[in-house]
Amino acid sequence: MAKLALHKFGSQANLDDLTAMPEDVLEGNIFLGKGSEEKQTGTLPDKKSPTIILPANGEINLEPGYYSGGKVTQNIETFNAQTIGPGAKQITVKIAGKYGNGNITVKPVKNLTPSVIKKGEYVAGVGPGLWEGYVNEDPYTPYLFGTFYGSQGITYFRYTTYRQGTGTVKLARDHIEASAGSGQTVAFVFDLPINLTNVKSVTVQMSGTGKVCKVMVCRNRVENYIEEAYQSGSSVQYRYNPNLGDILLDGSIGRSSSSGAEWEQEKTFTLSGITGNAYLYIGASGAAFDYNLYLARFNL
Repeated sequence: MAKLALHKFGSQANLDDLTAMPEDVLEGNIFLGKGSEEKQTGTLPDKKSPTIILPANGEINLEPGYYSGGKVTQNIETFNAQTIGPGAKQITVKIAGKYGNGNITVKPVKNLTPSVIKKGEYVAGVGPGLWEGYVNEDPYTPYLFGTFYGSQGITYFRYTTYRQGTGTVKLARDHIEASAGSGQTVAFVFDLPINLTNVKSVTVQMSGTGKVCKVMVCRNRVENYIEEAYQSGSSVQYRYNPNLGDILLDGSIGRSSSSGAEWEQEKTFTLSGITGNAYLYIGASGAAFDYNLYLARFNL
């Protein structure tokens, strides 16, 4: 604020010490200031007390003026951590204009190895592919000598809770190879269901080192175990996972004796009269047991 020093020099005030200019005084106010002996009017805009909302990473240029207060704030939508499973279609993560409270994790593609990629081709930087197998265009044939139908695939897990270990499953050139070591069991389920309406049977071609391998068709899909062990009195009893739902086929393939050379068989199981979707399971309850699946086909 300008100060006016009044000194006695005859009948007039001394205005030499005034410093205020119109741009220093609120607009509309009358004052005596620098540069004139006459009254002047202030031109400094009164910006009052504004509320300003900034966009993400935004900025604002404040205009000259008098501010009695004010508030600068942001109101930005947030998103939490997300996990994305890659697929055949483009995936858009809608985070534009949002602030992230967590990381975005992209899952790896299972079994993405050169052995399952078309020979000479690359998928997501993996390659060159080595696969030279069959072409499978039949939705009722989940697996055909090294080839899945469409986006069909498998998920493996332990067969029974009696043994805590889980074996391994890998894709070979013309078969699915499952292996269970000591204290382990292993089973797998096909990821996509089969519509059993009008299906009369299912055929599998397999080989193995143990006695028998289970071939099951169940209404529901599980990824933890097929067979549950529980104590009944002094003995251990077994029952199927209740989350399997209706068990439409409970079959086996293999040899009748507990020992012998590796077996290789093709076997057809009846499924006539069933409607709706269901899932195909392959597995074995025995430890130290290897088995291979070459063909799985539902027959109309």
